[in-house]
Amino acid sequence: MEEFKIGRHIEDEWVINYNQLQPVPYPLKSGFRQIPITDTIQVIIHNIRECLRMRSIHALYDNESAVARCKNDSFVIFEVRLFLGNKYDELRDENDSIILHLHRIKGCGFSFRDECMAILNAAENKAIPLVLYSPPTTVPEESSEFTNKDIALLEQVLSNTETDLRSHHRETQIHALQNLAFMTNPTKSLRRISFMTSKRIMESDIRKSIISFLVLGRFNSTEKTAATYTCMPRTSNAAKGHDREVLEVMRNLCLTVLSNTMSELTTTNTPNVQRKYTPELNLHLHNNQTEEWFTNDRVLPSLINTLIADIQQFKIYPHLAVLAARCLFLLFQHHLGARDMVNQSGILSILDQARCFAKASHFGLEEALYSFYASDHSLIIHGE
Repeated sequence: MEEFKIGRHIEDEWVINYNQLQPVPYPLKSGFRQIPITDTIQVIIHNIRECLRMRSIHALYDNESAVARCKNDSFVIFEVRLFLGNKYDELRDENDSIILHLHRIKGCGFSFRDECMAILNAAENKAIPLVLYSPPTTVPEESSEFTNKDIALLEQVLSNTETDLRSHHRETQIHALQNLAFMTNPTKSLRRISFMTSKRIMESDIRKSIISFLVLGRFNSTEKTAATYTCMPRTSNAAKGHDREVLEVMRNLCLTVLSNTMSELTTTNTPNVQRKYTPELNLHLHNNQTEEWFTNDRVLPSLINTLIADIQQFKIYPHLAVLAARCLFLLFQHHLGARDMVNQSGILSILDQARCFAKASHFGLEEALYSFYASDHSLIIHGE
């Protein structure tokens, strides 16, 4: 599995001189476009970078090779390459265009197709990239009630998932986490399923296993692994190649499940869903529910410190920082003890630094951090 890097000449800014561009060294079949230079090449580059920012795509730039190595939040890795174009206007003597080529390295082809079309259109200024983090539309509910048979089936699925998390095979653990991430997302599964799955997770050992991985780097005390980390390594020397990317994927999934679960169970309209589909369970959610989930967890301080550490690595792992910020804000908003810990952690300077980076490079992270400043408790963070 190829690592997300492009070599020694990595820059924060993409600054390219037209004279340094080279002709296309290989035949192009798809994923490219010839773009006329009506102003300067920096205008085209600005449009591409703005598209990457709005779509929350992490990008590393190699100005010498005119390459941007990109990774979206679905872990699709691709390259954006600029080449010298042919003459676009026959009335001009010199070449006046560039060739923009996008090449997928790994990941979902459908996801890459969406990114490719958005970037190609943005480069030509044909379309302004849409904000992806607008409020999602939930999946339509079925008319049937949530029966005891459905509950029993869900319990069996979660029991199997809990067993898979205790496996010593990473592929099995990743598959289990992917199922949980799907089932707890109300935009991908039925709302009643996401609610019941989220509640069962928080009441079972699955919650403890996920927090254990985030804090200790393993799902249980008996798991033996070559490398365990309380957060992602700051450099590629700690874990290389395949292991490093697998670790990032697993951490991403754990943070996704934790974020989905807490968000689903603390949403104001969740009790209505619960009363509609599970009246026989006589459940009741309230603002103190989050405190009950973590009252018996002695690892809460470690979890908060781990989430802060993930946010602090926003330049290296911005997608993880987004999920960590969402989890931390949910704890901050609904758990008084966690709120005190966050206030005492000195996180404000970290949030300010991450927010400056996000405004220039990552819209999803900007939105996740904005919650801290816009919430009812924002004055507490600033100590006012």
